[in-house]
Amino acid sequence: MRWVYTSIIRPKISYGSIVWSRRTQNYLKKLERIQRLGMIRTTFIYRSTPTKGLEVIFDLPPLDLYIKMRARKALFNLNITPHGWESIGSKPGHILEEWRENKKLGISSCINRDFSTSLKMSWKKTFSINYDSFSVCEVLNASNGIQCYTDGSKIANKIILYNPLFFIINSAGKLNDECTVFQAEVWAILKAALLLLKKKISNQKIDFYVENQAALVSLGSVVVKSRTVNNCINVLNALGRVNHANLHWIKAHVGWPGNEKADRLAKAGSRSNLLKDIPIPDSFMSDLTRRGLYREWASRWTQDSSCRQSKLWLPKPDPNASKRLINLSRESLCIQIQIITGHNFLRYHQSFSNKFLTRECRFCQQSDETSYHVLAECDFFCLKRMIAQKCFNQHPPELKQIPAILRNCNIGYLFGFP
Repeated sequence: MRWVYTSIIRPKISYGSIVWSRRTQNYLKKLERIQRLGMIRTTFIYRSTPTKGLEVIFDLPPLDLYIKMRARKALFNLNITPHGWESIGSKPGHILEEWRENKKLGISSCINRDFSTSLKMSWKKTFSINYDSFSVCEVLNASNGIQCYTDGSKIANKIILYNPLFFIINSAGKLNDECTVFQAEVWAILKAALLLLKKKISNQKIDFYVENQAALVSLGSVVVKSRTVNNCINVLNALGRVNHANLHWIKAHVGWPGNEKADRLAKAGSRSNLLKDIPIPDSFMSDLTRRGLYREWASRWTQDSSCRQSKLWLPKPDPNASKRLINLSRESLCIQIQIITGHNFLRYHQSFSNKFLTRECRFCQQSDETSYHVLAECDFFCLKRMIAQKCFNQHPPELKQIPAILRNCNIGYLFGFP
């Protein structure tokens, strides 16, 4: 049910959010009710369970924050800049307002994007890509040609050009931190081709050996959206007009001589100066907006005075912990929600509806009987809890240890656990 909400319902709600995202403050309660409806359909949930606690458990940011994030991302796709609009009108428009929000995240309207605003079609290529090498990895005999090994990563870029008799070029360096591994691989190929053109090499058989299949597929594609890929195709075409250029895939770290040499240059490249400040990928800007969303959500979660018991288990939104919970069966997820939120059939919570019921723990008679107390603090189960956790005094226990604690302490029946 969660994927139905996140893949169908939520995108429909946030459609066109770039225009109306600033108005969400007027409809917070309605947005909260919609999100709650999507969560309670996922499993069996106690009626009074707080929505904010459920959002952290299911890794569903508050809808108003999510809508703002979608608006910021839509601005990238529209590729509209607000220059010259500041003095027009008495109030800032939605585009200018969104760019101001992006600026707070460190995203400038003048950012050098890797995304090409105009769709490029690359029909004719003077180089070839050996797709058979994807399944049969081998290095060809280069008795009359040049072998080029390239390796790109977020740490360093390595380029080796040689023929069987002597090395032609050794080159290593690093790129800006924002680039992706894919961009680094493409840039390494581009740099190698440029070095060959600079050497004025012609009438040669040139074999490029690349470790990244995605880079080769993008270079062979007809539709090109990345400026880095488009530049690399243009340079390879220039090289292919005067040489016979082929690109092959090679498996990393399997003992090929040129590839091993490229790997040895990695440390030198990581310590060198910047080779090139390549355009920033949209994935990086998208990640900035996502991190901004989680920072704002974590701040709101911390400052909120409600959900005291949920915060003991989940002090801040944690996508990894939420993923483990979501992958549980409906019954197991129901039990975990009872334990995390404290809305269950233990005495502390039931005492709010039954004034004659004591809150005192039935096992140790020393504190309120909450799920956190029973599973993490109760002295009555101290030894059994340590056996289940396989360590001494881990406080609090991890969420994944809860089933073992329930079984060892034989208290699963309190939460409907068999």
